[in-house]
Amino acid sequence: MAYPPTVPPNSRTDATPSVTNHPGDHNAISAAFTDIINELGADPSGTFPTVQARLDATKVVDFGWVTGGVGSQTAGGLYDLVFVDQGQTKTFPCRIYLQANFQFGFGGAGPCRCGFDIFRFLDNTTNNQIGAANASPAAAVWSTVSQNWGWSVPAGSQYGFKLRSNLLDTGAPGGNCYMGASALYWLVHDG
Repeated sequence: MAYPPTVPPNSRTDATPSVTNHPGDHNAISAAFTDIINELGADPSGTFPTVQARLDATKVVDFGWVTGGVGSQTAGGLYDLVFVDQGQTKTFPCRIYLQANFQFGFGGAGPCRCGFDIFRFLDNTTNNQIGAANASPAAAVWSTVSQNWGWSVPAGSQYGFKLRSNLLDTGAPGGNCYMGASALYWLVHDG
């Protein structure tokens, strides 16, 4: 049967002949329960007290759009571009998703080379490398690197992050680099 199942009739009375209807009703009830179990699974509430509580837990609990950047840098090194909810925690496990966009360009002699990463406050890691020593083409002023990312955050842990650039080379003497970043991010329960 397809979901939703066919509901057995609720019009049976003591006067309804049971020789034919009684086994048919039992079969219809069994088929309906089977369809419901197949649709919802063997444990539809999971670790939650009810199915509704589990559905509520999949709602987006936080989201935002952030931008930032630095301009005219002539020395290599790490530059913080965007901070998101530094030091903030949630009382429940969650998962954070983000779409990160980085832009960089050069002035003067150029071109510049830049790498980018996400620094997670959860575990103070920067292993989420985005791009790798991306070189601005000599004919273009701006280059863009984009990446989708997501990770789980245990309850009580910091879920924030910052987007950073690693300026590797500003080109010939007198060159400089401009770096910017933006991120669309959202958090959902991870139960």
